[in-house]
Amino acid sequence: DDKNIVYTVFHANDESSLWMMNADGSNTHLVLDCKHGQCSGPVWYPDGGRLVYQRLDYSDAYSAPRFSLWWLNAANGETHPVFQDGTFASYAPAFSPDGQWLAYKSPVNNTLQLYHLLDGRVISIPIPLQSGAAETWSPSGDALLFWDAASSDPTAALHVKRYDLASGTKTDLGGKASQTDYAASWSPDGAWVAIDREPPASAPSKRG
Repeated sequence: DDKNIVYTVFHANDESSLWMMNADGSNTHLVLDCKHGQCSGPVWYPDGGRLVYQRLDYSDAYSAPRFSLWWLNAANGETHPVFQDGTFASYAPAFSPDGQWLAYKSPVNNTLQLYHLLDGRVISIPIPLQSGAAETWSPSGDALLFWDAASSDPTAALHVKRYDLASGTKTDLGGKASQTDYAASWSPDGAWVAIDREPPASAPSKRG
């Protein structure tokens, strides 16, 4: 409803907390204190009463730290894992506008996962290890933008691609294989996509 903002505060001891305030900056208050880890990237669920954030607990006995996704009740601060396994590696959450799909990245197998919250369906899209910014759903929820390599060449740049939910097709939104896409945004009607793209390399000048 655009009335509240949730944000992360990082502390000097590598711990963090989630805070909420009104859209005008008033009524700032603590929602969740992460005393032994990092809680970041909060994303509102469309109903505005809860959200999902990525959590990294330093107490987990893993050789490599990894984030997992957790629900958070904005009213009372109650939190619990999105998945049955609370340590399931996942980050960069994004909800479809209707709240039925949760997109996130999985570092275990380098995929973009689309998880249907009602029936449990999962769509896996392979992505590079370094896959750019978070995915972005179209206003109608029928497609999303994600980052993928421009070609099979290991040196290829990252491009913004469009994934169609109904057909499963992936469309590269242009640019040369050497041009990197940095950010992308849908127009409100979903008819246009604005892309922050690296300019093409200038052709070498010819001197007589």
